[in-house]
Amino acid sequence: MDESVYHQQSQKVYARFFKEFNMTHYPCLHTYLSCPTRKEVDTWSLVHNILVNQPEIVLAAPKLLNRSGQMESRQIDQTTIFQQHAWGMQEPMGGVQIPAAAFLLVVLPVIAFDEQGH
Repeated sequence: MDESVYHQQSQKVYARFFKEFNMTHYPCLHTYLSCPTRKEVDTWSLVHNILVNQPEIVLAAPKLLNRSGQMESRQIDQTTIFQQHAWGMQEPMGGVQIPAAAFLLVVLPVIAFDEQGH
């Protein structure tokens, strides 16, 4: 997929997300961080928007605990440092662990979408 098409389609999904979800109903959100080289829908724009425009929302991302795939949710903010883990994706260094029961919404980047951003 051409880079400009990738970014355009990701922006459609991103805009639709904020149209469909009233974030005041989701005080704690977990999002998987997209991997641009895999052309997953860009969740980094979502992260940036929430951190800048809705800092009252607790935002978390996964951190691998070991190579077996076990992970936990770690709170992220504008000062979070990320590093690439063994599977090639970014994960937060440090951050407070957030229990899974705290999340009312989990965002997963997907590779497929239609022309309307679904």
